[in-house]
Amino acid sequence: MTAPRVSGAFPGRHLLPAGIVLLGVGTGLWLLFRSPAVAPAGGGGFIAASATQPVARVGSSSPPGQPDTSPATLGEWIASIDTDAIPETLEEMLTIADGNLRTEARAALLRDWVRRDPHGALRWFAVRGGADRLHEQARDIFAEQLAAGSPADAFAWMERNLPPAARQEIAGAFYRAWAGNSPASAAGQLQAMISAAPGGDQTARLDLLGQVVARWAGSDIRTAVAWTTALNDGLVKMRALEQIAYRWTEVDPVSASMHVSSTNNPSLLATVAGKWAETDPQAAARWVGGLPDGHAKGRALDALLSGWAQSAPAAAADYSRHLAAPELRHRAILTVMSTWSEQAPAEAAAWAALLPPGPSRSAALALGAGPASSPEG
Repeated sequence: MTAPRVSGAFPGRHLLPAGIVLLGVGTGLWLLFRSPAVAPAGGGGFIAASATQPVARVGSSSPPGQPDTSPATLGEWIASIDTDAIPETLEEMLTIADGNLRTEARAALLRDWVRRDPHGALRWFAVRGGADRLHEQARDIFAEQLAAGSPADAFAWMERNLPPAARQEIAGAFYRAWAGNSPASAAGQLQAMISAAPGGDQTARLDLLGQVVARWAGSDIRTAVAWTTALNDGLVKMRALEQIAYRWTEVDPVSASMHVSSTNNPSLLATVAGKWAETDPQAAARWVGGLPDGHAKGRALDALLSGWAQSAPAAAADYSRHLAAPELRHRAILTVMSTWSEQAPAEAAAWAALLPPGPSRSAALALGAGPASSPEG
């Protein structure tokens, strides 16, 4: 049976013909056309074109008896579209009900566009703006494709030619994609830009550096550590350390703790102490105990005891009560009790009742919901 023609299918203009529905993805990606000629009552029929079924049989715009030159697959159709017609085509595709297969069809067109005309695609992205599904999809696909080519050149062009808002929006996706391919290059580029031009976009670039190093740490922590520890720029090094500290402690807590000790950074010390407490709280406690007194040590102690109390609250509590400094001991006891009393309030209260009379005992009993049987001393 010869399929009826679909009026307007792939005419001289490259926009979607009226009634097109995109419904398939894969090696035989299908273009399905709603055809009034075969539509049953109350519904639409569908005629297909794919790599194995030439479009000439199902909707050619060629005159009868003439060789058919219409595209047979989605890939061929995309390749036939002039780049200056792509923006209008994309907008028309938005009128089709969204779904996984329609999203894939838009993605194929966006990928082809940014490969053929990256500057035009990026300028369209910047001018169009918006926050709809097409804008978000274009941002991620453009970033992925540019990062896979010559990312340094691509970002240099964006720095020169895109307005700040568009540049900042695409930069996050771009550097995440670049980090997936070559994290050392992506981090090095950002580090060089931050060091060469302090101020201005420095905060945004530091945020991007953090994202890149975090991804790097997830895939190759040892190389990420080597790069970070070799840095001389204090600001860049600190941001990188913040991103690798957790994963570094997971694989080598001794090295991580030795390195971050010299920073006296409360956040870094707390990250290492809390993570180390999950696997070896006694070793973590010895390290925290050797830190110089002050705010940073207090933060590390809080993180240590919060983590320790999750798995062994009685041991964490006994460690706390033997701390020499009164203020640190009081703080430590309350940190443990706040966790223990949620897990096992009766046990926590029983332990608190054994403390000597004083403010720590009263506060611990209050947290454990136990009776304060002894007066304050």
